[in-house]
Parts: sequence; structure tokens; C-alpha cells
Amino acid sequence: MHPRLDARTELASLMVSTLAEAIALRDSVGAGSDYQAALVIGERIKSRFKRVSDFATLSPGEQLFHELFFGLEGEVENGGLHQYLSNSSGDDAERARGHLATIGAMHTLAALDRVRVCFQGGPFPKVRKERIDALRIAEEELDDFDELFERADDAYARAAPDLHRRLMDYVESHQAEFALP
Repeated sequence: MHPRLDARTELASLMVSTLAEAIALRDSVGAGSDYQAALVIGERIKSRFKRVSDFATLSPGEQLFHELFFGLEGEVENGGLHQYLSNSSGDDAERARGHLATIGAMHTLAALDRVRVCFQGGPFPKVRKERIDALRIAEEELDDFDELFERADDAYARAAPDLHRRLMDYVESHQAEFALP
């Protein structure tokens, strides 16, 4: 079983109820503690985010966290950057780029930017069909398409611990935005 799935199972049983307890996990669980603390923060956010319309009720910090942790991280962890860009989560790829810069996750940003060549180096299209069409064309035109995504996914995986740390640093420095359960 994947170690992150084990962590999710463990955390589900912890029932962290306060922001302070969630943040304290960073120091108490050892290796991967930022990821585990981020899982708890994510669960706190998901408890209030049941429908798409609920997204607007989240604080700006919670929206940033949700887009990076569930949108980007969740999709890439599940199926790589190609999956992220092929799915509706990729609608927010340009906003995710801004969020990554905001929290200083430059290695993650660089991994994402590696695949911009599929979009002639320009911004990621907000419309899913346009991204899928561009990816299909790039797959036909680029000899190293599969290797491009493999290298980008590898770079993303290497940068993931830094992303988790920076997300949790952001949570700690913007606690007022994460105060609601």
C-alpha cells in the first residue's frame, strides 16, 4: 500500500478538531509530518466544502490550499501532471502557478512549467477541451512527449515534500484564514 494512503487512514482516526492540533502534527509525527498535517487541514476544509458553490465561502487561504492540495497535488499523485491538465482541476492551472509562487514552492512550479512546451510555452488554457486538444497535438508532434511528462512527474515527486512544508508554513502564517472547522 502507498505510504500516503496509510497516512490518510491513520489521520482519519486521529479526529483532529482544532487548527492548533492540526499544526502541532508537524512536530509530532516524524517523517512526512507536513503532509500528514496538510491532510488534516484538508479534511477541516472539506468538512465545509460539500458543493461547488461552497468554494466561494472558503477564505482566500483555504481556496489556495484546496486548489494546490486537492486540485494539483491530488491529481498529480493519482495520475501525474498529464492527468491534472486533462481533468477539470487543470482549469485552474494558471491560478495554481500563482499560488505556488505565492507560497514559494518554486521547485513544484518548475515541474509544472516543464510541460508548458505542450502549450507553446504560453499559459495553460482554462478550458479543458483546449488543454486536451493541445496535449493531443503535442503528443503527435513531440518525439519525447512521454519522457517530458515522466521527467516532469519525477521533478514534481522530488519537490512534493517542499510543497507540503510550504503549504503548512502558509497555514501557520495565515491562521486566521484557517480558523473555521
